[in-house]
Amino acid sequence: MQQNFDETASALQIEPSQLDRLFASYILAGKDFVICRHSNTVSEHFGSLAGLLLFDFFTISAGTSVIADTETLLLHCGNVITLAGTGIFMKCRFECMQPAGYLFVIEHDFTNNNFTENIEQVADNIWEHNFTTGITRFSKKQSELLNAGIEDDNVTLWWNSIHPSDRPVLEAIDARYKEGTIDHHCLEYRLLCKDGSIKWVLDKGVVVKKNAAGKPLITAGTHTDITSIKQAESALRQSEQRFNSLSENLNDGILVEDEYRNVILSNQQFCTMFNISFTPQALSALGAAEVINHCGKSAKSAALFTDLVKNLVQQRSKVTGLIIELFNGNIYEIAHTPVFIDNEFKGILWKFSDVTDRINADKKLEAQKKFYEDVLNEIPADVAVLNEKREYLYVNPYAVKDDELRRWLVGKKDEDFCLQRNKPLDIALRRKQLFEQVIESGKQLEWEEKNITRDGKALHYLRKLYPVIDDNGRVKFMIGYGIDITDRKQFEDDLSLSEKRYRDLFNFSQALICTHDMHGTILTINPATCRLLGYSEAEMIGHKLYSFIPREDLVLFKEKYLDAFSHGGSHKGVFCAVSKSGKKNYLLYQNYKVEEPGKEPYVIGFSQDITERKKIEEAIRNGEEKYRSIIENMNLGMVELDADSTILFANENLCRMSGYDMPELIGKKLYNVFSEGESRLFIKQKMYLKKEGVSEVYEFVTRNKAGEPRWWLVSGSPLHLHTGEFKGSLLICLDITNQKILEQELRKAKQLAEQSSKAKDLFLANMSHEIRTPMNAILGMAKQLERTVMDGQQQFYLNAINNAASNLLVIINDILDFSKIEAGKMTLESTAFELEAVVGKALQVIVHKAEEKGLALYSKIDTTIAPVLIGDPYRINQILINLLGNSVKFTEKGSISIYCSVSAERESSQLINIEVVDSGIGMSDDFQHSLFNKFEQEDDNNGKRYSGTGLGMSIVKELIELMHGNITVQSKKNIGTIVSVNIPFNKGIKEDLAQTEAKKISSNTLRNKRILLVEDNEMNRVLATIILKQYSAIIDEAINGEEAIAALKTNEYDLVLMDMRMPVMDGIEATQVIRQEISKTIPIIALTANAITGEKQKCLESGMNDFLVKPFEEEELVQMLAKWLGINSLYEQTNNQAGSASLVSEPLFSIENLKNISRGNKEFIEKMLTIFVKEVKLALQEIRLAEESSNIDKIRSTAHRIKPSLTNMAVNAIRQEILDLEVFELAGEKLSQLPEMINKVENVLTDVIEQINEVIISKNY
Repeated sequence: MQQNFDETASALQIEPSQLDRLFASYILAGKDFVICRHSNTVSEHFGSLAGLLLFDFFTISAGTSVIADTETLLLHCGNVITLAGTGIFMKCRFECMQPAGYLFVIEHDFTNNNFTENIEQVADNIWEHNFTTGITRFSKKQSELLNAGIEDDNVTLWWNSIHPSDRPVLEAIDARYKEGTIDHHCLEYRLLCKDGSIKWVLDKGVVVKKNAAGKPLITAGTHTDITSIKQAESALRQSEQRFNSLSENLNDGILVEDEYRNVILSNQQFCTMFNISFTPQALSALGAAEVINHCGKSAKSAALFTDLVKNLVQQRSKVTGLIIELFNGNIYEIAHTPVFIDNEFKGILWKFSDVTDRINADKKLEAQKKFYEDVLNEIPADVAVLNEKREYLYVNPYAVKDDELRRWLVGKKDEDFCLQRNKPLDIALRRKQLFEQVIESGKQLEWEEKNITRDGKALHYLRKLYPVIDDNGRVKFMIGYGIDITDRKQFEDDLSLSEKRYRDLFNFSQALICTHDMHGTILTINPATCRLLGYSEAEMIGHKLYSFIPREDLVLFKEKYLDAFSHGGSHKGVFCAVSKSGKKNYLLYQNYKVEEPGKEPYVIGFSQDITERKKIEEAIRNGEEKYRSIIENMNLGMVELDADSTILFANENLCRMSGYDMPELIGKKLYNVFSEGESRLFIKQKMYLKKEGVSEVYEFVTRNKAGEPRWWLVSGSPLHLHTGEFKGSLLICLDITNQKILEQELRKAKQLAEQSSKAKDLFLANMSHEIRTPMNAILGMAKQLERTVMDGQQQFYLNAINNAASNLLVIINDILDFSKIEAGKMTLESTAFELEAVVGKALQVIVHKAEEKGLALYSKIDTTIAPVLIGDPYRINQILINLLGNSVKFTEKGSISIYCSVSAERESSQLINIEVVDSGIGMSDDFQHSLFNKFEQEDDNNGKRYSGTGLGMSIVKELIELMHGNITVQSKKNIGTIVSVNIPFNKGIKEDLAQTEAKKISSNTLRNKRILLVEDNEMNRVLATIILKQYSAIIDEAINGEEAIAALKTNEYDLVLMDMRMPVMDGIEATQVIRQEISKTIPIIALTANAITGEKQKCLESGMNDFLVKPFEEEELVQMLAKWLGINSLYEQTNNQAGSASLVSEPLFSIENLKNISRGNKEFIEKMLTIFVKEVKLALQEIRLAEESSNIDKIRSTAHRIKPSLTNMAVNAIRQEILDLEVFELAGEKLSQLPEMINKVENVLTDVIEQINEVIISKNY
C-alpha cells in the first residue's frame, strides 16, 4: 500500500510530503487517485491532508454539518462533498479495508449543471476567477450584497463598489496571486452599495489550479457579509470604553471576574486601595482567587476575609455593606454582585468603597453621644428631655433609678407615669400647664415642687424647663432639670426658727465667719477669726476688709472679691490675710450675698485656714512640674489612675508607646486596655497592692494598638489625699521591648563568650598583677627620690625611670581600657571642665618629650568655645595625650600643633572640632584604612617598628564614639598627618566646675594609728612603710595571709592593708578567716595590681571594706586610710589672709612643686624663689637686648633656658609664647609678631616677680 502511495506521488512528479498541499488542484485536473493509508504511516500523509480538507475547504453538499475528522470522512463515503466557495464537487468512495490499512478513492465531477444547481444554496457570494481568460464569475448573492439588480452582475460593478481606501490592498493581493507568491488570502474591506450604504465583507480565496510553472490558473473563494458583526464590534468597543472610563473615574475599587474566576476587568483605584503593584491590565493574567487572596493579606484578619469571599462566591447572591479593616487603618465596604444573563451565571462584580472617614466619624459621633449620655447620667440632678408632645425622649438614672422603668418611660407622658406609679395626677396636670407656658413664651421656666413619698416624707425640688428653639423660632424639644432642695428648705426653716443656734455656731465654730457690707466694712466677726489674726473683735469691726490684705494684693482683691458681688450672689476662692504679727494666712472662703426686704444687703462669709495646705500644694506642684519635666525628657510614659484604675491622664510618651491617642485612653480601665488573660489578673493584683499603699517596680507584657506584644517596665506608686485616703495611682512606664529582645540574644551569646571572657580575664588579672606590683614600687620610690636633693645626672636618671615606668603603665592601661571597651563596661563621666585647661594638661605631659626631640609645640583655642563644657575630661585628656604622643613619636623635626574650634553651635551645646597636625613621617594610604584596627602598627622604610601596643588609636576611636563623636585622618607619607576629632558637648557654667583648693596633708594625720601591712613584694612593703611613716603611722609587716592572721591574734590594729595575691594564703582567703574568727569590724583595705572589671566586687564580697589599685598616688592612699579610720581633718590649716588676697588677684604661678620637693622646708622655698626672680630678671634683659640687635639665636636660647623654671613654677599664661620663641625663625609671617610676643612675656613675668616678692615678704608658703 505504501508503494501505491509513493507511485501516486511519483505520477504527480512531487514528493510525498507535498501531496497534501496540492491534492485539491489535481482533483480539478479530472484524475482519480487511490490513497493508501497504512496503520503505521498514514498519519503523516493522509492525516495532514484530512486537516487541510476537512477544516478549511470541504462541507457536505447538504450543508448540514462540517466534517470534523477522518472517521467522519469515511462515514460519508458515497456522498457528494463540495470545496467551499469553488463549485468543485467530489464524490468519496470506500474501496476496501484490510488489517494493514485501507484504500480510499476520491472522485470528482466538474460540470456547469452541478455548479449552477448547488452554488446558490450557499449563503455567501461565491466567486471564481480564471487567470487565463480573465473572467470572474459570481453567484447571485452578489446582487444582494451590493443592493443591486441581477442585471448589474458583473466584475466591473464589484471592483467599482470597493471603498477607495481599501482598493489598494485588494489590488496588491491580486498582483501577488499573479506573481505566484501566495496561494490563498483572507481579508476584510468595505463596499459602497448602490443605495449609498456601506457594507463590510470578509473575502476568502484559494488557488485551485496552477500551471506547470506554479502560476495560478484558477482561484475561488467567498464574500461573506460581516456588516452586522462590525457594527456589533463597534458598539461593544464603545460600551467597553464607556465602562472603562467610568470605572477609572470611580473613587471605588472595581474588580470583575467571569464564571471561571478569570479577571476580566479592574481599575487603578482597586490596585491602589490594596497596594497591588500590577497595572489593571496586568491583573487580567491572574486568577481572581489569587488577586482576592492578595487583598486578604492586607486585612487585619486574613482568615476571616478569605472565608467571607469563599462564602460569597459559593452563594452567588447580592450582598452589600460588608466591612473589612486593613492593617494600615483603612476601612473598606464590600459590595458583591453576581452577574446572570438569561439565568446563567456569568461572573461577579466586586466593588470596594473606602469608608474610613465615615466609619471613624460614626465612631466619634457614637463616642460623643456616649460621652454626653455619660455626663448626663452622672449629673446629681433630675435631667429629662421631652419632645413638643410632652413625650419623654430621655431620662437620666438620677431621676429614675429603675432601669426597666426608665426605658419604659421613653415615649410616655407625665400622666402615664403617674398612673403607672399610682401618683396623684395633679403633678402631671401642673407640669402640662407649665409646659404649655414655655411652648407659648419660648422662655425657660422655674418652679418648686413638693412630693410626698410612700413613707410620708416630704421632698422639695427646684425644677426648670429650658426650651430648645430651632431656626424658625419653634420649640424643637424641652430639657427638664430638677434638683433636690429638701435639705436647703430644711436649712432655711431651721435657720429662721433658731437664731440662737446660728449665734452659737458663729461663736463656737472653728470655721472663720464674718459679715460685711457691700463696701467691705466688717459688720461681725467670730472669735475663731480673731484668734487666727491676733486682733480683738473691737479692732476689726468697722474696719475695711482690705486693711488686712497685703499691699501687693489690694488691686486684685478689690477686683476679684468686692466687685464680684455686684454681678452675683455668691463667691468662693482664696485670699491672703495678714495677722497682727505680720504673718500671711491663706483663707479658703465661700461667701453669700444676703438680701432682706427693707434692709441693705450684706455678705456672710465662711473661711478655712489653708496656709499649711498651700505650702504643701506649692511643694507638690513644684515637685510635679519638676518630675513631669524629667519624665518627659527621659521618654517615659506616665499614666494617672483613679481609685478604680480608670485612666485620668496619659502623657504623649505613653500614647506613643501604646499606639493609642489620649481620648482613646481617658476613662478606660487600665487592665481592659493594656492586658488580657493572665496578664489582666496580674495588673488587677498590682492595682490592689496600690490601694494597700505598696510602691513597686515590675515588668509585664502588653500589646499596643496594632496588637504587637511589648514589654514595659512599670514603677507604680499610690496617691493619697491629705486625709490619707487612697485616691489613685501614678505609673511610670518604660518600653523595654528592645532590651528584652537583646536579652534573649545576649543569653545565647553569653554562654559562648563566657569561656573566652574567663580566660581573657584570668590573663589580664595575672598580667595586671605581675606588672603593677613592681610598678607600684618603681613609681613610689621615684616619687620619694623627687623629694631629695639630686645633681643633674641623678635627675636625668630619675626622669628616665619615670618615663620608662609611665610608658609601661600607659601600655597596661591601654590593654585594660581595651578589655573594658570590648566587654561593654567602659563608662564615661559627665562633669564640668574647661577645654583650655584639659588641652594644657595634655601638652604638659608631652612637652618634655617634644623638647628632647627639638619639636615646636603650638596650640590655639577658639574664643567662641564655651568657657565650661560638660563631658569626661579624663577621657578627653587620654584622647589628646594619645594623639599628641603619636605625633611626638612619629615626628623627628618640625612642629606639632593642636587647634580647637566650634564646628556647630546650638543653644545648649557645641560640636567641638579638635585637630592635631604634625610634620612627621605620615602614613601610607593602605595603613590609614587599618589605623583603627587593634594591634596595628606600620613599619617605616627601614623596617623599624615603634614602641607601643597598637591599641592606642583603636581605644581613641572607641572613646570618641562613646561620646557620640567621630574621628578622621588625613596623612601623606613623609609630609605629615592631620587628625580631626568632632565631639558634641553640652554647655556648662562656672558654678558647675568643681572648686578645688590645693591643700597639703598634715604629717600628723595617722599619728598613733597602728596599721598591719600585708604584702609579699619587699619593694612595695618598703615603699608603703616609707609613705605611711611620713604621716606618723605605726607599721607592722606580714608577707602572707597566715602571718597576718597570726599578727592579728596577737596584737590590736586600727586597720589592715591587704595585698590580694600572695603565696601560702592570698588576701581574699585571709580576709574570710579574719571576718569569721577575729574581727568583723576592723577595716581591711585591698591592695591589688589587678585593675580588671570585677576585681573590686570580689574584694567587697570577701569582706574587705575598700579597694586601691597599684600603682597608687601617695595622697590617694592616705585619704583612703583616713576615711576608714574616721579621720576628718586631713589637711594643714591655710592662711585666711592669703586666701582673701587670692580672691583679689589670681596668682600667675604656683609653688606646689617647691613644697613637694622641700617637704615644707621654708628656707629652701625662699631660696628657690629668690633664684627664680633673679634668673627671670636677667632673662628679660637678655631678650630685650637680643631683640634690639635682631639676635634671634639669643632669643631662642634664653627662652629655652628659662622654660623648665617656668614649667616648675606653673607659669602657664605665657607657655605658648615661650614655646614659640624657643623655635622662632627670622623669616616668615611670624616675624611681625615678635615684638607682641616679647611684650606679653615681659608683662606677665613682671607681674609674676611682683607676686613672688609679696609671697617672700609675707612668708606665705
